[in-house]
Amino acid sequence: MAFHNGKPGNPKGYVLVLDPNGNVIARLPMPERALPPTNLGFGRGADAGSLYVTNLAQWRLYRIKTVRRGLYWD
Repeated sequence: MAFHNGKPGNPKGYVLVLDPNGNVIARLPMPERALPPTNLGFGRGADAGSLYVTNLAQWRLYRIKTVRRGLYWD
């Protein structure tokens, strides 16, 4: 889940990792000086172990290698 505090003057954001019950099990910070995350999705096929994250207004795409394969729907 992409999460940010919504403060225009000092935006902070994380990628939250949730368990099946919706509990937060990890909070991944964005890189230094990056604006908050806005969207995310896992790669497909052989790249399903990569999580791709976009951020607010900087037109950046970050890739986070994960230890688990993500799910996606066609």
